[in-house]
Amino acid sequence: MFITIIVAIIALSILVVVHEAGHMIVAKKSGIRVPEFSVGFGPKIFGIKRGGTEYKLSLIPLGGYVKLAGMEPSEIKGEEDEFASKNVWTKLSVIVTGPFFNLLLAFLIISFALLFLGISTLNTTVVDDIGHQKELKHKDKILTIDGKKVSSWDEIIVSIQNKDSAVCEIERNGRSNLLTLYSEDGNFGITPFISSEVGEVARKHPAYKAGIRKGDIITKIDNKEVHSWTEMVNIIQKNANKSLAIEWLRDDSLMNGFVIPKEQQRMVGDSIIKVGIIGISMKLGKKHIGILSFKHGFIQTCEITGLTLAFLGKLISGKVSAKKNLGGPLAVVRVIGESAQWGLESYLNLIAFISIQLFILNLIPFPPLDGGQGLIVLIETIRKKPLSEKGLKLIQNIGFAILILFMAYVTFNDITRMLKK
Repeated sequence: MFITIIVAIIALSILVVVHEAGHMIVAKKSGIRVPEFSVGFGPKIFGIKRGGTEYKLSLIPLGGYVKLAGMEPSEIKGEEDEFASKNVWTKLSVIVTGPFFNLLLAFLIISFALLFLGISTLNTTVVDDIGHQKELKHKDKILTIDGKKVSSWDEIIVSIQNKDSAVCEIERNGRSNLLTLYSEDGNFGITPFISSEVGEVARKHPAYKAGIRKGDIITKIDNKEVHSWTEMVNIIQKNANKSLAIEWLRDDSLMNGFVIPKEQQRMVGDSIIKVGIIGISMKLGKKHIGILSFKHGFIQTCEITGLTLAFLGKLISGKVSAKKNLGGPLAVVRVIGESAQWGLESYLNLIAFISIQLFILNLIPFPPLDGGQGLIVLIETIRKKPLSEKGLKLIQNIGFAILILFMAYVTFNDITRMLKK
């Protein structure tokens, strides 16, 4: 539990400090005075002053903040270096840079993780589902496609994409021969055969508690023999909260035990389904792609952003339940802690994912979020005069009150889920 809290504090502090640094950098470049930049909240532990800004470390290690001159109505004195004295474009630039720094952080984390850790690949060219291919058989091994050697499923996908047909050399029963695969509506319909060998095992999950470790091969579960990852997963997902006998092979030793799959919610299309998990991942290889890491990082950042916006749309339209799918601080701490159990890559990817959520949420035009501050700036520009101090305080107080109620609601959801477990 202590480690979970520590890794969660580190992650959240990075996210908030980067966000506030975005505001500060543009503010300073725009000639706005920045009296304070704090890592953490509460009483100051220590600080240094540079360029008119006091950079300090505060006692409560949960994020941080930046203080801009003339940002609060009560502090406006009409001086040139105040936020309130700048034009609309400068104000909006300062406001939106915080969220966009979160988006930039996500892109950099994903890209550098791919650069140094590599991209995950399925190091198999053995076919499981043959789809509509009449010449192909289950467990055929694809050796070449149109004369080019393939050593992973990713290379197969790249080799057949945007083609109507492909000539393959396959290995079957120790012999090789050539056959042609055909596309129907742009789809070849083949899927990879994935063995039941275990990749990573998350600590504190059912598989780890049962004694299963990386490299073990699951041979039987619920008294049924399994020969592939798909067969094994289908059994586990259908038996949440039920005790299952499980057997696995480690080197030449057959081992056995029991697992009780944990229940987890998963979105399939517009529906939320409950499945069982035991905390293992399939065995994957790693491929280093060099400078292309940044291209893939950009693509993944865009994909996550798109999926988040789509989920937000479903949440607003009522297609998905807010009660079942929204989490608060406790859920965030728990999920970050669990991601760390899967290793550095999982931890970094989750930080990137949350950073994208912060980018989107902070742009929502609702006080006291950055989007709400930007909306106030636009309203004042249209009115050609600032809102009164009393009016601004009323808007901010209402916004804070609604935000506090929302946080109480999601925290209650977190506690309810924890008690159910």
